[in-house]
Amino acid sequence: MDFISLIRFFATLLITNSHFDPLYPAGFSWLSTGGALGNMLFFLVSGYTLCLSRRTSFPAWIFRRYSRIFPSAWIFYLVTLAAGLGTYSVCNVLFLSKYWFLNAIIVFYPLFYFALKFLGRRIWILWPVILVPWLVTFFILPHKAYIIESGDLCFRWYPYFAVMILGAVLAQKTSTVPAPKQPEKMILTMGGGIVFLLFHYATIFATGKFGLPALQLLAPFFLAFAVVCFFFSAKIFSKYSLPVFLTEPMTKISGMTLDIYIVQFLLIKFCSAAAFPVGFVCCIALVLSSAAILGRCSKFFHAPSPSKIKFG
Repeated sequence: MDFISLIRFFATLLITNSHFDPLYPAGFSWLSTGGALGNMLFFLVSGYTLCLSRRTSFPAWIFRRYSRIFPSAWIFYLVTLAAGLGTYSVCNVLFLSKYWFLNAIIVFYPLFYFALKFLGRRIWILWPVILVPWLVTFFILPHKAYIIESGDLCFRWYPYFAVMILGAVLAQKTSTVPAPKQPEKMILTMGGGIVFLLFHYATIFATGKFGLPALQLLAPFFLAFAVVCFFFSAKIFSKYSLPVFLTEPMTKISGMTLDIYIVQFLLIKFCSAAAFPVGFVCCIALVLSSAAILGRCSKFFHAPSPSKIKFG
């Protein structure tokens, strides 16, 4: 199992779990967290893989990427309209405005392509271009709630594109992987990730409980450290042999990330009426099966990839 699939699997798990709050029993909805971390993991590996992938002309490159997003969203949109579960919207058809996550991907891809094309190994200079306006925006917006996971949409986008650029930098800089015979490196890396996560969720707690909104400023940096630590941990961990009964479903789920994201919101509403854990288990089964069907249907519209990327 390659480490990219491993990271995508955990990103999918965290993002989906963050939307499961209606399915948890009363008093335990706080377990439905980790969405911002999952988003950052996804954009980190997206920047990493896109940097290493073959870049043809922009129209061919962007068509290949969009052909993996729009067909799934459009098919599901048509099904929900036919079932009377949705309403028609031009913005949703053209820009997938119903899903901010997909909307962000659609915007980020062309920006990333031209940034990599014109800046190459100097792409890191975009960080101040992204983060300085983000810092300015932070002090302008009212931030009584935790904005990174909820709140103003434009503010939410800044850190994620910065992390996508970080993924490209990692692809350019990391050519070697620590040997698996040195498990202490994996332990230190994972330990670092855990420490930063503790600081991150302590920041969320302090913001919500003690009214210290300025601490939100630190949250994306804690998350960035955490995802980088997780990145290297996954890279090392993938060198060890895992049982097939674990790696096969994890790899398949990682390949259904976008389809799972598209179908989950509607299915969560249907399952929220059932008592825990019935609704929780049923929702997981329905989300996975529906995403698999959606992915199979949309596969007919995918543009063929000119090359396969092998991650060591």
